[in-house]
Amino acid sequence: MKKFSWRWVLFLIVTVGVVIVGFAMGQGISVANQVALLSHLLTASSIILGVSGIWFGVLGVGIYGDFNKKQKTATQRVADDVFPWLVRLVVYTTLVICFSLVLVIVGEAALNSLEKRFESTIRGLFFGFICALTFWEVVLLAISLLPLSRFRDGIERDKKARNLKEKDQARHSNN
Repeated sequence: MKKFSWRWVLFLIVTVGVVIVGFAMGQGISVANQVALLSHLLTASSIILGVSGIWFGVLGVGIYGDFNKKQKTATQRVADDVFPWLVRLVVYTTLVICFSLVLVIVGEAALNSLEKRFESTIRGLFFGFICALTFWEVVLLAISLLPLSRFRDGIERDKKARNLKEKDQARHSNN
């Protein structure tokens, strides 16, 4: 069983808060403006998927190009840790895209089938969910930057290890 995570609870509480604020603000925003926001959200999702694809390419070709090495470098160990992050990033971003598309379909159907007196409420709900999806997308964008910092740290450890090895070899050759 997985360990309980307060981060997920905090994330869900903030998401519910974002939906409530979006609901309150979105009742006065026209559907056309909300669909434009959703279009920008889908563009951001595609950018994150592109960044993930680039990371898969960099880690796959650059790190695992030489399979003959017996000992993994720090950079390769970081790559092993980063791959699960990237897979989660791709899955979560794909879920945001799917939720966005479902939101468009359900929202349009609800607006067309319900009475006019509920139109303001539907617009508020629609905008609240757009705000939640946007919040999730911002979190995913921050997650997409994590491999870069961890990768840099691994490269620095590799450089230090290489310098120590060279100094050690130079000292042994002088003796």
